[in-house]
Amino acid sequence: MLKVFGTVLSVLLIIPTCSLIVPVQGQDVDSFQYPLQKTVRVINNLAGTQLSVHCHSGDDDLGQHYLHSGQYVEWSFEDNFWGTTLYWCDFAWNNVQKSFRVYSTKKDDYRGYKPYLSIRPDGAYFYDGFKFWLKKIPW
Repeated sequence: MLKVFGTVLSVLLIIPTCSLIVPVQGQDVDSFQYPLQKTVRVINNLAGTQLSVHCHSGDDDLGQHYLHSGQYVEWSFEDNFWGTTLYWCDFAWNNVQKSFRVYSTKKDDYRGYKPYLSIRPDGAYFYDGFKFWLKKIPW
């Protein structure tokens, strides 16, 4: 009798746990995988100025992009198994050149929002996830 009770109890504990793993009918599969997927967006907020952007990681070279004011470039990826995913970008406009990290698994904690970056005349601003932009890299 005690053995049957233990088996029934185990089944009752497993069923609710499985419902946390499997998407609910009608649930968007991408939203289910959202914590794994990251999308970095780099926005040119330099009024009337073209921005050259060249982003890369240890594994990927995303190529050179030329953005007019208001345009953006973005890419999506998943952090690697070791938690060492790192993206750097080189920026150039007028006679200014900057290069810095735009994403690092170890240093950036985005907790469910997309890592967006805005290049502005006075610095690089990062989105905080609450509709605010924070200047993290001044120039």
